Amino acid sequence: LKDSSEFLFQLHKFNLTQQEKIDNIILVSWDVVAMFPSIDNAMGLEACQDLLEKRDVLFPSTTSILDATRITLENNISYFNNVAYVQNNGTAMGPHNACSYADIAMHPIDQIINNNKDYEIALWCRFKDDIFCPWIMGIEKLHEFHAWINSLSPKIKFTMNFAEDPLEGIEYLDTRVYIKESFIHTTLFTKPSDTHAYLNPNSCHPKHVCSNIPQGVAKRIKRICSEESEYLK
Repeated sequence: LKDSSEFLFQLHKFNLTQQEKIDNIILVSWDVVAMFPSIDNAMGLEACQDLLEKRDVLFPSTTSILDATRITLENNISYFNNVAYVQNNGTAMGPHNACSYADIAMHPIDQIINNNKDYEIALWCRFKDDIFCPWIMGIEKLHEFHAWINSLSPKIKFTMNFAEDPLEGIEYLDTRVYIKESFIHTTLFTKPSDTHAYLNPNSCHPKHVCSNIPQGVAKRIKRICSEESEYLK
């Protein structure tokens, strides 16, 4: 996924094409445990190489990009109590390439999951380490599937959360996803720690920046809330 807007678009398509199954689905989310430091360097570099070799224009060379990536992976140094530590596996979260690298490294696992014919995966949405799936094969198969995806890699592990009450739903990204009247709905979700602090209008920013904030926030809430009653809350 690129962002929550694409997630909403994928849900809209699911509602249109899978509506006859919605009453029987289980809303599920997974989290990749400590994804960035858990990605094995060899696995990540192999995934990068496979993707880079598929470019129409192989410049810069695949070798040079892989060498640069390897430098960032093998030279992440941090200090604690005057002791220097070198991270020997996984990627740090600070480098500019970290998010793209982690997404590429996870792509082969996404493909294995989506190509497994033993499980009917109607929708698999992953944004970084957060995954959403409307599960349609029952609770026993869900636990079996969870155990299986945790066997795909010795270091990449998934924790699972699912909605026991479809109307209550589950949180995913900045949305709460729930089922009502045979339709998957979304509404706004914010963490309890969110102070909803925005730019002070007395700041030195151009006036149009401050004046556009309420409009942007309203548009975002309108986009996320599939029911008018939720938008008006």
